[in-house]
Amino acid sequence: MIQYAPIMDKKQSSAVRFTRHPDLEQIELRYSHYTARIFDRHTHDAYSIGIITQGATRFRRYAPANQNILAGQQEIVFINPGEVHACNPQPGSDFAYYMLYLDESFVQEFALQHARYPAGQISFNQSVTRDRILYNRLLHLCNAITRPSSRLERD
Repeated sequence: MIQYAPIMDKKQSSAVRFTRHPDLEQIELRYSHYTARIFDRHTHDAYSIGIITQGATRFRRYAPANQNILAGQQEIVFINPGEVHACNPQPGSDFAYYMLYLDESFVQEFALQHARYPAGQISFNQSVTRDRILYNRLLHLCNAITRPSSRLERD
C-alpha cells in the first residue's frame, strides 16, 4: 500500500512503527519520530491523514501543485492518493506524528454510501488544517488502534 523512498542517515535518531488492527483492515497507522530529513519526494496509494503530535514539518507538495507549507503541533495534514510530496522535520525540530493510511476503495465506497459522492470524486481540498476537535478525534483513533480498546472505540 505504501510507496516511499527513505533517505536515512545512520547517525540520526528516528523511530518508525506500523500498526494495523484486525478490526480495521482498511486502515494502516504509522507512528514516526524524526530529528533530521529522512524522506525524498514520494507518493502513497492511499488517502493519508497526518496528526502532528510534536515539532513542525516543512510539508512539500510537488504535484498537483508545487507548495511548501509549514505545519506544526496539533495540526492535521491531508494527502490525496498519488500526490507527490515530502514531509521532513523543520530544521532543529524534534518532529513526531501519526499517519493514517486509508485504502482508496474504502474511502470511495464510504463516501458513496454515506455522502452520496460519485466514485472517483473524493479528494482533500486543503493540505493542512488546525481543528482541535478533529485532531482530538483522530488522536483518539490512533490510540484505539495502538492500545487495548473496545470495538466501539475503534469504530
